Amino acid sequence: RLSAVLQLLLLCIWRKSREQETTARHGRARMTAAACRRGVGPLRSSSIYSSHAHVRRSWYHATACSPTRRRAMSLADVYERRVGEGCLQFDPLQKVAISKLDKLQSALDNYNHSEFLAKLAKLAKLRENERSIASKSRDTSKPSAISADASKASSLSSSSKVAAATPLLHDLRLPRGFYIHGPVGSGKSLLLDLFHQNSSISSCKKRRLHFHAFLQDIHRRIHAVNKKLLDDHGRSFHVDTCRSRNPILLVAQEVSSEITLLFLDEFQVTDVADAMILKQFFDELWRRGVVVIATSNRPPEKLYEGGLNRSFFLPFIDRLRRYCVVHRMGDESDSTDYRRVKAGIDHLKSGFAEGHFFVGPEAATRIDGLFLSCMESYDEQQRGLELEIGFGRTVSIERYVSNKIARFTFDELCKAELGSNEYHAIANHFQIVVIENIPQLSLEFPDQARRFITLVDELYEGGCCVACSSEIMPDDLFVVRREGIHVSSTDEETLSRPNSNNILAVDAAQSQGKPLSALASVRELAFAFKRAESRLVELTSFAFWKEKGHTGS
Repeated sequence: RLSAVLQLLLLCIWRKSREQETTARHGRARMTAAACRRGVGPLRSSSIYSSHAHVRRSWYHATACSPTRRRAMSLADVYERRVGEGCLQFDPLQKVAISKLDKLQSALDNYNHSEFLAKLAKLAKLRENERSIASKSRDTSKPSAISADASKASSLSSSSKVAAATPLLHDLRLPRGFYIHGPVGSGKSLLLDLFHQNSSISSCKKRRLHFHAFLQDIHRRIHAVNKKLLDDHGRSFHVDTCRSRNPILLVAQEVSSEITLLFLDEFQVTDVADAMILKQFFDELWRRGVVVIATSNRPPEKLYEGGLNRSFFLPFIDRLRRYCVVHRMGDESDSTDYRRVKAGIDHLKSGFAEGHFFVGPEAATRIDGLFLSCMESYDEQQRGLELEIGFGRTVSIERYVSNKIARFTFDELCKAELGSNEYHAIANHFQIVVIENIPQLSLEFPDQARRFITLVDELYEGGCCVACSSEIMPDDLFVVRREGIHVSSTDEETLSRPNSNNILAVDAAQSQGKPLSALASVRELAFAFKRAESRLVELTSFAFWKEKGHTGS
C-alpha cells in the first residue's frame, strides 16, 4: 500500500510539472508571435545564449549537434610556438587579442552553418504559412457562426505554428565575429592570417580578401545580377523593391551559400555608393549566419566619417558592433610598427642607407642597374604585354622582363586613370615592381595620393618586392598642406587632433574644386598615409627581398 501511495504521489507531481511546462511554452509562443511576423528572432530576453536577431554581447557556444571536426591547435599555442622558433616577436597587445580570438575559434568548432541555413529556411516557411492564414482570416467579410469557428481554428493553427517556430528561434544563434583596429604595423593582418590558417572551418568555406578585392567582387556580382534581371524583366523592373529582385540581397545570399567565415583586411569606407551597398549586404550576410572577421585602422564609429548621407550608414555601425566583438590593438604610444622592426629600420629622417628605396642623384643609376641585372637572366626583353583585368579591359606593360620585373614611372601608374583592378593584375603577375620619380604626395591632390596608397596595398597583398626612386625620404613622402603649413605624416599630434583633421580635410576637398561629398575619402587618406608608408618600408627592405628569394643590385 505504501508503494502504491508513493506511485500515485509521483504521478501527481509529474502531471503538475507537465501542466506548468505547457503553460510556459504557450506563454513564450504568444510573446514571440510578433517577432515571428517581423522577421527572424525572438524578443530581447535575458537568456545567456545569443539569438539571431539580438546577439548577446559575449561569445556563443553552440549546444546543438554539429558534424565532428578536427579541433585545431589553439591560436595561443600556435603563437607561442612561432615566438619560440624566432619567427615572431612576443607582443602583449597581440597576446590579448589572441585570447579573444581563441574564444571565437572554440565557438566555431561547434557551429554548423548548413544546419543554421536549414533552420532559417524552415522558419521562413512557417512564417509564410502564418501570413497566408492571417490573410485568409482578414478576407472573411461576413461574420457568422461558421466563420467564427473557422477564425478560431485559424487562430489555433497559427498558435501551433508559432509554438513550432519557438525552438527554431532559440536555435538560430551564431558566433560573434571580430573587428580589430589600431595603429599601423601592430600585427592586425598577422593575427587575421593566423586565424585564417588555423581555423577549424574547412578551407572551401572560408575566404580571406583585402577590402579592395572584396568590393571589386561584390560590384562584379551585382553587375551580373542586374544584367540578368534586366534581361528577364526589362527596365520597368527597377521600380520593384521586393527582396526577391534586390541585386544586393541576391548577391549576399549567393555569398552566404558559398562561405561560413569571411576575412576582410583593411576595412574602410570612402564612397557613398559603397556605404549604401555595405549596409544591405552585411545585414543579409549576418541574417544568414556568416561570421565576419575584419581589420581596420579606424574604429567602427569613425568609418565613413564626414561622408555624404552618412546618416543612412550609421545603422550599419550598430549592426557591426552587435555581430562583431570590437577590439583595439593599443594606442600609438604603446604599439610597435613591426614592419619597420622586420626591415631593420627605425626612423629614416637621417637618411636611407639600406633597402631599395633610392633617394638622391644616384637613384636613377641604381634603378637602371637593378633592371639590367634582371635582364641578364633572360635572352631578350618581351614587349607589348596586355594583362587582363576583367570587365573586358586590359592594362598595357611596356618595360618588363618575363614575369620577373616590371618598370613604371609614378605618372604612368598614379596620374593615369588606373585603379585597384589594374594594380591587382600587376601585383599578381610580377615578382618585382619598380616605381620611379615618386613626388611628395599631399591632400591637395587626393586622387594621385589615393591611387598610390591603393597601389601599395595591392603590392603588399601580392607579396611583391618593390624598388623606388624619389627625391623625398619615405617618412616625408606623405604630407598635409594648408596655407603654407607643412605637416609630415609622422607628426602624430597634428594628425590625431580631430579639429585639425577636419579643417585640413575640408580645405583639401574644396581645393581644386573638389565637392564636399568627397570629404570622407579625403579624410580617410590622412589615416591611410602612415599605413602605406609602413608597408612601403617593408616591401623595399633587404630583409623582405631576401625572404622572397631576390638579392637586388
